[in-house]
Amino acid sequence: MKQITVQAYGQLAYLGRVSTQPELVLQANGRPSVGGGVLPGIGNINAAPQGCAETGLLGTTRVATPDGPVELQELVPGDLVLDGNNVAVAVKHILKTPMTKTAICIRAPYFGLDQDLVIGADHRVAITSDTAEYLFGAETVLVPAWAIKDGRKAQHWELAPKAQLYQIQLETAATLKVGKCALESMPKSGQTVGKVLSVEEARCFAAEHKSGYQN
Repeated sequence: MKQITVQAYGQLAYLGRVSTQPELVLQANGRPSVGGGVLPGIGNINAAPQGCAETGLLGTTRVATPDGPVELQELVPGDLVLDGNNVAVAVKHILKTPMTKTAICIRAPYFGLDQDLVIGADHRVAITSDTAEYLFGAETVLVPAWAIKDGRKAQHWELAPKAQLYQIQLETAATLKVGKCALESMPKSGQTVGKVLSVEEARCFAAEHKSGYQN
């Protein structure tokens, strides 16, 4: 309890008492820190972020690593995977994405895949082509999976009721390799390397793709 008083013209007036409590601004591993004027960013600094909705890969997806393909569900933080430039990079987190009923199935061997790939509709695929450079001024662009759906190479896919998609968060902003196909990762910095198409640009790409673009 703290006593509140005010002094005016030499006279001390008693206003009452108030209860003071510490302000909890951060808690990690059960140990609070106290201070003022600081806003907490996350309740537990060890908590992993959640993957973005409508993105992610099935746990059975074989991801490229320095020792050969490994199923995503077998990876743990600290393991090394290969990025789009065949450079080994450490996994930061394996993130669950919000449950969804539908996805896109991209058929092998298109886009350099060595397996059929079930992927969230908004998960981006790195595509290198003359068309991309002509349209967007960048030889390689990151295109959402829905923009390459053509009913043959990439098709609508109904997920099993309890199917879970996952994202891999890397220590760098590099893409992630599945076979020879490079996919957007969820980097620690929150920013992926490469030209990311806007929704309107992706629609333009989709139109070109369906009109005869070859990969």
